[in-house]
Amino acid sequence: MKKVIAILLTVVAVSFIAVNSLAKNEAYNGTLIVYGYGVISTDPNLAIIRLSVVTQDISCENAVRMNAEITSKVIESVKDLGNVTTEYYSVHPIYKNNTIYAYRVVNSLKIECSPKVVGKVVDKAVLAGANRIDSISFTLSDELKKELYLKALQLAVEDAEKKTKVVAEFLGLKDVKPSMIEVKYSTPVPIVYKAETPIIPREVEVSASVKITYSFT
Repeated sequence: MKKVIAILLTVVAVSFIAVNSLAKNEAYNGTLIVYGYGVISTDPNLAIIRLSVVTQDISCENAVRMNAEITSKVIESVKDLGNVTTEYYSVHPIYKNNTIYAYRVVNSLKIECSPKVVGKVVDKAVLAGANRIDSISFTLSDELKKELYLKALQLAVEDAEKKTKVVAEFLGLKDVKPSMIEVKYSTPVPIVYKAETPIIPREVEVSASVKITYSFT
């Protein structure tokens, strides 16, 4: 009789452990989802200056000619300091009392240069005739973005692994393995300044995040 009772108690105990383990897995659905984040901060290595030459004259031909002459001088003054491209060009009439009284020409340039020479570029361009500074932004070159993103991604994975370890140890999860990984990329947002020399840029951040789904027993 005692043996029968002991066997019954053992069966009940084993059944309870199995049911309890099954209940845990069902409650967690056998998966653990963890998010990891990584951020790298660094000084920008690329400045983008947008400036314009604006001319106006009662004669359209004169407005265009003056703009071309001044723009050529501006390009010549800064071409050794960075890469210069035309970003926008327009010629349009100006009306007063429903009558054209002048023509305005706008030639907008984009200058990519080192952050160290931004003040010099702005000064030279203005002295050469640029009469509108649209914006100055600081960012990272494509090559540096890729390099820093990989470092940020590594930090994100390490962050996810640390969180997973803490959760697994606390809940007593066993054989925790990644079953699905989603990688997300965050593009650095350029820091934009309205131009006033001197210009002192702040750091740019490159971030990465991952979503890792772990399976466990």
